[in-house]
Amino acid sequence: MERAEVAIVGAGPVGLTLACLLSRRGVSVAVWEAREAPSEHSRAIGIHPPALDVFDALGVGDSMRNVGVSIGGGQVFCDAKSVGRLALPDAPLSLPQSTTETILEARLGLLAPGALRRGVAVTALEETLLSAGLVVGCDGAGGTVRSLAGIGRVGGAFPDRYLMGDFADGAEFGSDAALFFGRGGIVESFPLPGGRRRWVARLEDNSPGSDAGELAALIFARTGRTLPVETCSWISPFGVQSFVAETFLKGRVALAGDAAHVVSPIGGQGMNLGILGAAALARAWDGSPESLALPLATHRQLSLAIGRRAAFNTAMGRPLSPLSPKRALIAAVLAFPPLSRK
Repeated sequence: MERAEVAIVGAGPVGLTLACLLSRRGVSVAVWEAREAPSEHSRAIGIHPPALDVFDALGVGDSMRNVGVSIGGGQVFCDAKSVGRLALPDAPLSLPQSTTETILEARLGLLAPGALRRGVAVTALEETLLSAGLVVGCDGAGGTVRSLAGIGRVGGAFPDRYLMGDFADGAEFGSDAALFFGRGGIVESFPLPGGRRRWVARLEDNSPGSDAGELAALIFARTGRTLPVETCSWISPFGVQSFVAETFLKGRVALAGDAAHVVSPIGGQGMNLGILGAAALARAWDGSPESLALPLATHRQLSLAIGRRAAFNTAMGRPLSPLSPKRALIAAVLAFPPLSRK
């Protein structure tokens, strides 16, 4: 029977990060991924400074910076009129998740050749082909490990729906993000590598939200900007959920990433939270699941706090009435840099 100290289910950015961190410590890992090949599309694009610190420790931070776009600030608009710019001293990095995974997979190949097996789906937690001291579910919100372990979760869905797409960048905003608040709901725009830009718009009630033409029409109506529809390389609607597993550790099963916590993507915190969870788990692991109890309980509390912050971000993106107190909050954030950093 094949043996590995830690078996990781899921080779997304969190699973790959965890595998690399453990391998650097000399822990033997096996990573199982149901997908035969990496995904070409990327929902997550933002890497925040704490996650970059983790990638620096792995020796891949500079590789990511070399191909990503450093977001220097955020231009803010209300009803399509400029109201100021947020400076971001600790600039996040815009890098498609697919590229992040490619870099991490290459690093894992050097640290633990053969550890990643694609086309392997986990259907049960029992000793069959592999014996491991710990199984970590990094298989996403709809993965099987949490369910197989009998771990419940708390939370629910938000009413908000969005449509996002990637287009050629018109260069108006440079390396800045752009945030448009208005009566129709928020529009967000972020630079991507390769002269591309991602646009995200909150959908109106009952809107199908399915194609580039609809997204372009929303963008024009709310911002006055015209998107080159013919350059759209990817379009995707998405809903918003917030869930946290009741525990991140049960016996010899641990959870990380979206398997443990799902937060609203508005604010780009989900993948980053997962990376920090992987780092906490890797630091604490000493061969015994009991070593993970306190660190994972602490990370669960962080997840709850980040979930509340993401819920606030989502609420800020809802339609902005002329007399909304959110207008005063936006003005305050722009006027006082310490508040904007908060």
